[in-house]
Amino acid sequence: MNRHPGSIAVRKLRLHRIFNDLYLSFLTARWSTLVLVVALGYGGLNLLFAELYLLGGDVIQNARPGNFEDAFFFSVQTMATVGYGSLHPRGLYANCLAAIESFQGLLGFAMASALMFAKFSRPTAKMLFSKVMVVGMRNGKRCLMFRIANTRDSQLMDAQLSVVLIRASTTLEGENYRQFLDVPLQRSRSPFFAMTWTGVHAIDEKSPLYGDTAETLERDDAYFFITIIGIEGAFSETVHLRNQYTWRDLHWNHQFVDILSFDEKNKAHINFLKFHDTRPEATA
Repeated sequence: MNRHPGSIAVRKLRLHRIFNDLYLSFLTARWSTLVLVVALGYGGLNLLFAELYLLGGDVIQNARPGNFEDAFFFSVQTMATVGYGSLHPRGLYANCLAAIESFQGLLGFAMASALMFAKFSRPTAKMLFSKVMVVGMRNGKRCLMFRIANTRDSQLMDAQLSVVLIRASTTLEGENYRQFLDVPLQRSRSPFFAMTWTGVHAIDEKSPLYGDTAETLERDDAYFFITIIGIEGAFSETVHLRNQYTWRDLHWNHQFVDILSFDEKNKAHINFLKFHDTRPEATA
């Protein structure tokens, strides 16, 4: 995964084995990654058992002696408990190995099925974040703004939006650290979130951005961490999403292009083709 510009690269020294986090890693991985890992594991185990059958000699009835192809596909049939009948184990060694493989196959398929079901049934939210943030006038005040859209038909109930500014700073003793500053929004909570939401922060004397310019934010390698939490309407379970913007993503003295319109029946329409578009502020 590529590191987002402005994010922190951290190497953690873990006190536990990496295998303790395999379930969480698979649960949060992409579907393509999960399917690839399962396929590679399935193929690798069949290759291993095929070699073990060959080590026993002529232990597979009706298989060509020493033929890897026959041993491999016998392993596939054994692991999946298909048992077509033309190939079957012969002797104590082969029967014990087939029993071990069948038991391993049952465990493997059960674990893979449970993992895929858990991943498939896990509630998620799908949001569209604007590619940039803008700093411009809104209702007579200089504001920091960004957009979010709910791209699913279901509503996000009791949605809560928060923004944190993270920037480099130095203590009086000369120690470098990352400073976390809350960026309060004019509206940080919504009883339901079904369409779009513009996060607005007024840059006044109380703002952590008061007096900042593009140059000062670049100097401090500043970025904004956005989180939205809510209850997914269809599952009634809590979901969350996050996004971040760096100082490079700020468009100064700009406004977002209007995307909301109403038809003759007063029905709202959103033009997502212009969702990321901005325009310079009008000058007097």
